[in-house]
Amino acid sequence: MPIKRRKDSLLLVALLFVALLFTGCRSTRREAVSPETVRLQTAVQQMQAMLPIDGCLSGKLKIEASLGEKSLSAGGTLGIEKGVGLQLAVTALGLFEVARLEATPEGLFIINKVGKEYATADYSASSLLGQAGLTYGILQSVLLNEPFMPGGDDFYASLSKMTLMREEGNIVAVTPEYDNMRYTFVFDASTGELRSSEGVCNGKVRVTCRYSGFKQLDRRSFPTKIDFEVQGTGTPIRLSLRLTNLKEGHFAFKRSSLSSYKKIDAKEIVKALDK
Repeated sequence: MPIKRRKDSLLLVALLFVALLFTGCRSTRREAVSPETVRLQTAVQQMQAMLPIDGCLSGKLKIEASLGEKSLSAGGTLGIEKGVGLQLAVTALGLFEVARLEATPEGLFIINKVGKEYATADYSASSLLGQAGLTYGILQSVLLNEPFMPGGDDFYASLSKMTLMREEGNIVAVTPEYDNMRYTFVFDASTGELRSSEGVCNGKVRVTCRYSGFKQLDRRSFPTKIDFEVQGTGTPIRLSLRLTNLKEGHFAFKRSSLSSYKKIDAKEIVKALDK
């Protein structure tokens, strides 16, 4: 594989890593505009009928990424076994895998399949991950189009603790602050679909995740497009995932064997974003 294609693949994986890394940051505050809290709690509670994915989800991906003026696209696959692990594979020309991101409750694994290198990031040991409040549960929820609570509490059981308001046909839910983190979720008031989540980290880094292109998937509608945008890092970062051939119950997560791979520092991959 040409060196440029290899670097582009690593940049893409690093871009995904950074976009997901900041998804656990604090959100901006919004002032409640209505006293109808009880009625809104009931409305959001009814949204739980939008049943979450119970076990496994898999599908094909088209990935588009940009870092400032740099942009690229690639194909790939996504597989999630809920509570166990998720895997995002990047393919070249749709023929062979060149890079992979794996996440488990224990940590993240960024794998360069061509160069036989990998990096790991532990949620609790890394100060950067710790500041962002990132957990496997958050990554999983983001990709499964599910709301979540800081600290891991059940979202729907915690509605009485939230600020709820109506906003242009949507219901906005803002969680209470937890370890300097706060999250905002926007639901479509008529369908109950989770349309976006938003966060602000350290008062300057803004992360937005938008969901669109909902289609029926077994018992619930599910987005076929997930757009991430990170602002405030100096260089705008955008990552779009287009999902096709989505299936439930057709994926079993298995960690990659890395015994023949060289381990490198995760910071080296993140630094590549500035080159």
